[in-house]
Amino acid sequence: MLKFLTNTRLFFVGLIKIIFLSKFKNLHKTVPVDKREVIILGNGPSLGDLIENEPFLSHIKSLDVLGVNAFCDHPCFEKIKPKYYMLAAPDYWVDGVKDLYIQIRTSIFGNLSKKVDWEMYLFIPWEAKKKKFWQDELAKNPNIKIIFFNMIPFEGGRSFKHFCFNKRLGVPRLHNVIGPSIMNVMWLNYTKIYLVGVEHSWLPQISVDENNYAFVGQPHFYDKDAKPDRMNGVDGVGHRSLHEIIYKFYLTFKGYFEVQAYAKEKQVEIINLTPDSFIDAFPRQKLDIFIKNTK
Repeated sequence: MLKFLTNTRLFFVGLIKIIFLSKFKNLHKTVPVDKREVIILGNGPSLGDLIENEPFLSHIKSLDVLGVNAFCDHPCFEKIKPKYYMLAAPDYWVDGVKDLYIQIRTSIFGNLSKKVDWEMYLFIPWEAKKKKFWQDELAKNPNIKIIFFNMIPFEGGRSFKHFCFNKRLGVPRLHNVIGPSIMNVMWLNYTKIYLVGVEHSWLPQISVDENNYAFVGQPHFYDKDAKPDRMNGVDGVGHRSLHEIIYKFYLTFKGYFEVQAYAKEKQVEIINLTPDSFIDAFPRQKLDIFIKNTK
């Protein structure tokens, strides 16, 4: 009974979100897709070794590639030439964020505008459409096509959620760029999705100092020596407490199980190639087997 009442409440909450927040325009149908497999490049530490691995780089040429966040700031971006790119965090477009994040997003949009000399599709939530600064920058490069998508989180019964996902009205409650990346390529009808550079190994790097400030390390392949820092609050305002950090990670890992359930329904394989990844929702495969088997 409690589960029924909870799902009923979430159903009506979801309906309200659909009416007031979701956009009904399907831009994914404008993307030409002639391959069935895609690889998503997370920016975790292990990606640094992979982008120097010629057999790996050679083999992913037979797949479509999706890059995320600050990947375009690295020289390998122009070598790999990903077909897709994903920016999902509000820090990339909301007002009132720290100067550091303004510098980061200015660098990202600037590099995308300057570097992309191939056709590339950028996935970004509809909420970002309200801000013109990034659109004006990317408008300088006709090679970049913008695909807006609904980042509205849906919860509740499986039938309702999967109906919303099929209509591209929203996504599972996800707090990491990899989740919406997987959802978007599933919407493009890829049947096999590989993940690399998705360690998500933040839990051992959480600490609290003598002032009760919570810190967490989130290393990337381009800044392995980065020190643990305080995590931004909602929309970049303030900082998160320990319970908020842990809850965000809880939603991230739980959300992957939602994604996997949806993938199974659509008969899509999601395969994690990342050594020592903390993600426990997707089947794993060793990189050497992937390289050997990829045609």
